[in-house]
Amino acid sequence: MGSRSIFTIDPENLRTVFSTNFAHWGVESIRLRPMEPFCGRGFLTVDGERWQHSRKVFQPSFDRKAMADFSDLEVYLQKMMQSIPDDNSTVDMQPLLSSLYLDTTTLFLFGESFGQLSGVDAYGDVSRAFDEAMFGCGKRIALGPLGFLARSKKWLNACQKTRLFADKYVEKALSYRDSVTKPSTKAEKNVLLYSMAKQLDDKEQLRNSVLQAFQVAQSTTSLLVENVLWLASKHSGVWQTLRKEVLEQIPDSALPTYDQLQRMSQLRKVITEGERNRNHWNH
Repeated sequence: MGSRSIFTIDPENLRTVFSTNFAHWGVESIRLRPMEPFCGRGFLTVDGERWQHSRKVFQPSFDRKAMADFSDLEVYLQKMMQSIPDDNSTVDMQPLLSSLYLDTTTLFLFGESFGQLSGVDAYGDVSRAFDEAMFGCGKRIALGPLGFLARSKKWLNACQKTRLFADKYVEKALSYRDSVTKPSTKAEKNVLLYSMAKQLDDKEQLRNSVLQAFQVAQSTTSLLVENVLWLASKHSGVWQTLRKEVLEQIPDSALPTYDQLQRMSQLRKVITEGERNRNHWNH
């Protein structure tokens, strides 16, 4: 509201904004003021050197070795599969996939899962508060210069509840860091907050970073997978080709390796097309 918007799908425009001339296209003037009461300053809300520093603290958790460990995903995937009846009845996969990726995302970010696939609702109020806070931020951004008007008590309470939740895990991460006196030979689980705590002492920055990471991760993958499954169900030929490729690359029941996934060209095409056509989910 009150500002000019330009929409483009031209590849050269996108390349300029996101790559070759990235420094000249920022988000701070649009996002910081509306979102700061919720998640402060971080890679989603600032530009320039502060953005670069915010991104840098994430890097250790996203190297190839860390991202190639699918053991946690496998555990929760099997939990989800157990929730699917084997009597050929119709199943709504959307809530199951949402729970799957919420559980794995919170495990990765905080070191503990929300446990939704297990039927536990211990974090339901936090999840709802997070959704309310996100919705309020979106409303404030959409209102532009009038965003200050969208500052209800309900929204502020949701922001506060979410920050307090994150603060608890920031304290745990710092305590764990301080308790480790020497490097362990045992492989550690890849937990983003614990990795950031090795690099930062600032509790507020740690909280802002993990909350902003949660915004990016929350529902993103589940929505993509839901859309891919929905589209694949309408194109049996594509599904059969994809199934054949997966069985050829991973002939046994072992977890796939990073290299195996990289070799699956059909899988990459299906995921890319699912992302490109994600709006079809709404039709």
